[in-house]
Amino acid sequence: MPIEPLAIDAKPETTREEPGSDDEIARYRHARQMIGDAIEAHVGTHGHELLTRLEKTANVRDLHDLLPDFAKALVRRVGLEPATPIVSSIERLISGT
Repeated sequence: MPIEPLAIDAKPETTREEPGSDDEIARYRHARQMIGDAIEAHVGTHGHELLTRLEKTANVRDLHDLLPDFAKALVRRVGLEPATPIVSSIERLISGT
């Protein structure tokens, strides 16, 4: 019985969408840095899982998906009033407004 060779795609599948425009890439980098800084400054060692998830992001959509969990963790650690301007500024940056 002959063995059939495996078909190999020349183009590997990607699970994440790559960033698009230069503006989107800049917004992604800035927002990612802001989230990382806020986790380190306010959430501390409790934010290890968030930092791991942040490292796996590739675009502003990924950051948008992480934002609710980041906001919850930040509110738990510092309270609603101090967390609101931090989260709002990151949200505006991600959305491009």
